Amino acid sequence: MTKGFGSSNHRKPNLRHFYAYKKDGIFQSGLKLDYVRLTNTVMAPRQEAELDEDIKLIRTGVAKCKDLLYLDTRNLTSLTLRIALSLALILSTVSSVVVALFGGVPVAVGLGSNVLIRFLILYVLNFSQSLMAFCLIVFILTLAIKQVCFLVGITRVRVLRTTFWVTFFSVLLTYLATLLAFLFHQNSLSNITEIIISIPVASSVVAALSTFISSINIKNHPRIKIETEWQVNGRVYGEHPNHENIPVLYPKRGRDFYPLEPMEYRTLIAYQTAQGDRKQVKQLLKVWRTKPLVIEDDRGLFSRQNSNLLRRLIILLLRIIASMLAIFLEFLERLINSKTLNAITRWLKIQGVNRVFWIHQECEVALKQLIA
Repeated sequence: MTKGFGSSNHRKPNLRHFYAYKKDGIFQSGLKLDYVRLTNTVMAPRQEAELDEDIKLIRTGVAKCKDLLYLDTRNLTSLTLRIALSLALILSTVSSVVVALFGGVPVAVGLGSNVLIRFLILYVLNFSQSLMAFCLIVFILTLAIKQVCFLVGITRVRVLRTTFWVTFFSVLLTYLATLLAFLFHQNSLSNITEIIISIPVASSVVAALSTFISSINIKNHPRIKIETEWQVNGRVYGEHPNHENIPVLYPKRGRDFYPLEPMEYRTLIAYQTAQGDRKQVKQLLKVWRTKPLVIEDDRGLFSRQNSNLLRRLIILLLRIIASMLAIFLEFLERLINSKTLNAITRWLKIQGVNRVFWIHQECEVALKQLIA
């Protein structure tokens, strides 16, 4: 992965990401109907100097850069041993130190009074027990996440983020089980509030430390893919090699960036061609129905996502909720003239049922302002 000054060969994003761009003094569309990927992030029209500034900051190494680790959801359970080892290492060390220093059961069973000996024996016992227990817990959690991802159509996950949440819930479940056993044994509710509050805090600390330990040499994992992204001026860019194996920037998320699925990308082109006429948009989409939506490498994945009824229902439900909130806030905006409400309403519209129409409207407004 190239970084800093080594990334000076980065080229600007492909024209398919531009809603409109200036060529020979004339604004033209960069969207391509015959090149639709699983995700195409479209950039609203803006001053060319803004994009040049972003590229310059990336090339010179000024932009904030970080590596992201991705793992195919089919291989999630391969993280089980790594996560279980880090959890067992942390918790068995803490437990052994506490018992070795303050005494306890080992003294009664004849392990002697030497702190070091007690610590070593306790550590081996605790580590082996913790490792077996957490292997089972982590395996069940990663398997559950894998099934959920399959149902909603998620094909890959962020490794460190997933590791954190898996370790967090593993420790949380362990602490809750210990708490229930304590309450059942003691039959007392004294200090229960303090214990309940401390459990998620302790789980977060252990999860963060465990994630750090798990991340050591994780880049050497054979199934992990490393991608670099740059954050600059409130926008985030990634990279991909072109046919000449030269890194090309592509927009990912941020101000005036609109990630679109294949049908949404095609619909935006229809709105642009029909100048917002919805009847003509429907006719164009019927005509374009025979054209392939994705390139061959993505065809199978797109078919699985498109046939996933649960995923489509969840997305539709979220779109409906966003649209209803937008209508409510738009009503409030008429009563209360607020720029914040206006911004939230516009964002909700772009997340709603008619999101492509509103993205087209936003891009057209930006284009008219740029031309003016």
